[in-house]
Amino acid sequence: MDPPEIRKPSVRIVTNGSNALPNRNNTGTAKRKKVRLQPGHSALDWSHKVVTDGAKGLLITGLDTLVQDSEFQRLNAGTVMNQVAHRIPTYKIRPLMAINSKILKNHQDYLSKHDFWAVYKGKVYCLSYYLDFHPGGIEIIIDHATRDPPDIRGAFDRYHRWVSAEKLLETCLVGKYVED
Repeated sequence: MDPPEIRKPSVRIVTNGSNALPNRNNTGTAKRKKVRLQPGHSALDWSHKVVTDGAKGLLITGLDTLVQDSEFQRLNAGTVMNQVAHRIPTYKIRPLMAINSKILKNHQDYLSKHDFWAVYKGKVYCLSYYLDFHPGGIEIIIDHATRDPPDIRGAFDRYHRWVSAEKLLETCLVGKYVED
């Protein structure tokens, strides 16, 4: 008796000049666009960056200008300002720093991705480093973060209900979003 024939699965690579991967979601739920990430930008790479750089508070951009901002000083007096001055990582500062829309707008430089903050469930996160790690690309985050109100929760909950954004972005926490 001859051994059964083993066939290799056929793989078809589609290129259309786009960086987007084909959508395979046929469940009727929200369709997601995935992009090819650069080498070194996988979920595991992000996890490593959170443990190494994030734990030291190195994933937050814009703090140097923030402490000189009179609006920030008005909202955050005493204990918070003392902790910021001592370079405590922002995710460890208690009470959380208060950030309003005026301050947030000064930290939404999505064109250069150098200083980009967004709101998720009433908390402000610095996404400057995370943008290149997002498997759906940066456009959807920027689109929701620059709306009024500037909350990415709608997009995140629509596509990632099973993911804990608070844990994923834990060391990117800047503070709480407060109304003007």
